[in-house]
Amino acid sequence: MYLTVALGVSAIACAVVSILTVDSKTFKAVSSINTFYFGIVAVVVVGRWLCECLRFRMITRAMGKDIPFGRLSKAVLGSAFTGAITPYRAGGFPAQVFFLSRYGLTGGEATAVSTAGGVVSLLVMALSFSVVVFLGAASFRIHVGARTALVLAGLVSVVVMILTLSLIKKPLKVVKLINAVIPGFLKKKECFIRFEKGLANNICDFTESMRTFVRGRKHHLISVFLLTMVFWFSGALAVSLILRGLGYPQYFWKAMMGQIVVSSILPFAPVPGASGIAEAAFAGIFSVFINKSTAGILTVIWRFFTMYFPMLLLAVAFFLALKDSKVGRKAVVNGCD
Repeated sequence: MYLTVALGVSAIACAVVSILTVDSKTFKAVSSINTFYFGIVAVVVVGRWLCECLRFRMITRAMGKDIPFGRLSKAVLGSAFTGAITPYRAGGFPAQVFFLSRYGLTGGEATAVSTAGGVVSLLVMALSFSVVVFLGAASFRIHVGARTALVLAGLVSVVVMILTLSLIKKPLKVVKLINAVIPGFLKKKECFIRFEKGLANNICDFTESMRTFVRGRKHHLISVFLLTMVFWFSGALAVSLILRGLGYPQYFWKAMMGQIVVSSILPFAPVPGASGIAEAAFAGIFSVFINKSTAGILTVIWRFFTMYFPMLLLAVAFFLALKDSKVGRKAVVNGCD
């Protein structure tokens, strides 16, 4: 259902944007397309997701764990598929924890891996947007809704970091909080006792993994941050290459800044795949400096390379990971240097 909504609303939005912007100049722009750059964009998109898999490999290694790269890639890409088709990308985190736990990590360790990846991404996103603002994002038309989403992004990153640091410092605080609000008669139930014990074990695993990550070898941490930056940079680079293929090489850096603004908004869209919102935001920001007749075709091509094409690859990984999850937990190598 989510996949149908995401693709359906996106297709309608692309059609509406195209109809509102098409004119005689649009056909001239289409006829002069340089497909060579579109081939490079396809390579960049594939490389971008390969980079994301490498990033999580470095995170797991920094925590002293090691999952074979093929299995880890299926967990990362498969969970990205569920995130891409759910509102607020809410399906990505639980799916990633589930798949990682099926590949040998405990629930706490899998949660630590996903949390570390998310926190670093939020930090890089906030840093990237700050750089864009500093370099002159005032030239972009950022409406009240977009500004609200960007402020929300900053608040979410702060809250996540505070909660993470709190759990690292006092790992059993959550268990005590649950105990304080649970009625006395439930505490004696066997199912609650098992739940409490399992929760405590997972929290301890989470805390130990996060401590190992924070105190880990510097080259692991640096690699995680660099790979995160490459992941964000390559997403912005794809738009600049698309514009070059459409005959607008002069907007290379401005296109990258515009894409960073759009990317900062999308995770907070309450629609599967950010469909409708993504197309409107992208067309609205890029129409500031791109000819209106080209804005529609640019939006359609951008959506193809950032949603439709990668979603096919992510869907394959999702079904492979789902198939593996039915077999049982895989062995994980501990003490990886």
